[in-house]
Amino acid sequence: MISGSQIVDDGQVFVDGEEQKKLTPKKCVKLGIGYISKDRQEEGIIPFLSITKNITLASLKSVLGKFKNLSLHKEKEIAKKMIEVLDVRPRDQEREIVYLSGGNQQKAIIAKWIQADSKILVIDEPTRGIDIGAKFEIYNLLREQAKGGKAIVFISSELTEVLEVTDRFLVLRSGKVTGEYTHYEIKDEHGLLAILSV
Repeated sequence: MISGSQIVDDGQVFVDGEEQKKLTPKKCVKLGIGYISKDRQEEGIIPFLSITKNITLASLKSVLGKFKNLSLHKEKEIAKKMIEVLDVRPRDQEREIVYLSGGNQQKAIIAKWIQADSKILVIDEPTRGIDIGAKFEIYNLLREQAKGGKAIVFISSELTEVLEVTDRFLVLRSGKVTGEYTHYEIKDEHGLLAILSV
């Protein structure tokens, strides 16, 4: 898998034109690949840590002090900025993340990978189990990241969502790419359903 969490059965992964082999999660973070799992509770957050700790978890080097010790002041400043930019609510940095709504947990997870300066964000079912308002907030966040030059790999089983947020999409069946289309070729859900039924 591109995030390094599983052994790749087949295919190649290129970052900045260079093929990357033997990917591990640690190597992926160094390469600038962030992964947001569809299982938010089990793999996305550390439930009883604060929002601050969850946001800075993938970028601990950025919160080190002069003597390579963890700077709590720096950590809070960084998390505060990300909470404001992504509008994570409530704004209480020390609140345990488990007590946030699903949408706000997801925004904090996205904040973690933005703070880690990920060049590539692999996002699996990012709006599963969150309300419609939070969905559109997340779509807008991802669009802003794409406009800023980030590559977003958006995995979704919701057809309307695919059409809402993607510029180009691939259809996969049994692990193989069976089609590649642009947003301009497929304009509505009916067109997408016609492709999937072939």
